[in-house]
Amino acid sequence: MRVLHVVPSAPFGGAQRLVIDVAARQAETGVAARVIFTTRNPAGAERAVRAAHVAGVLYSVITGTPVRLIPNLRRELNGFAPSVVHLHLPPSWLVASLPRQRSFILVTHLH
Repeated sequence: MRVLHVVPSAPFGGAQRLVIDVAARQAETGVAARVIFTTRNPAGAERAVRAAHVAGVLYSVITGTPVRLIPNLRRELNGFAPSVVHLHLPPSWLVASLPRQRSFILVTHLH
């Protein structure tokens, strides 16, 4: 199983910590887990990535305005080919980045 978590990096708090912990537990059980932090501010993402450094979990940061974030997230989806996409506190623009024909289960979590 391959699980892709997408969460805004800022403000860093409970939702981000939960995503990091869930991905870590998934990796411990053999699930391929990846966390993508979205942000308009690269400096805000640095804190999330430092806190998220857990063995066995892949992390990346997508920065910029929604217009720039959408194609970058699409590339991540295509490259990782997840079986589950777990959106945490999804911004409204995120829906536009998801393919209409989905080959994954979509979970939205509004913490």
